[in-house]
Amino acid sequence: MYLKLMFAALSVGLWSSTAVPAQEAGSVVVKPIVKTFKNDAGQPITFPRGHLELTVSSYDIPVGARLPVHKHKGQRYAYVLQGDLRVEQIGGASRIYHAGDFVVESVNRWHVGETVGTTPVKLIVIDQLPRGAKSTVLQAQHRR
Repeated sequence: MYLKLMFAALSVGLWSSTAVPAQEAGSVVVKPIVKTFKNDAGQPITFPRGHLELTVSSYDIPVGARLPVHKHKGQRYAYVLQGDLRVEQIGGASRIYHAGDFVVESVNRWHVGETVGTTPVKLIVIDQLPRGAKSTVLQAQHRR
């Protein structure tokens, strides 16, 4: 019964974006983190058609790390749990994401990420792609 009430409260709360009283669990508070129609490069958010495979990954990026130049074939999302991450669009703008920020990554645009500051970066990353498709293409792989 408790789980049914929690699920119902969370379901209603996710749709209404307001506090929802739950009989046994106290109050569920929903605070919007991001609402956008565009990703971090200004592209409209789109999804592939057909059946998709959901992959959720955790990333631990050490202090001073710089990721290789890469791009994503489909829309990718990341939630910054810890640290500061700079994402630079090659030939474009750069932005620093902090703990608590939600990243809506660019699609098919070369970019690079790096930790900044003295705290390692921890991310939760979400991909939705056709089954078996790889989300990331490294620039070195692209040139072959």
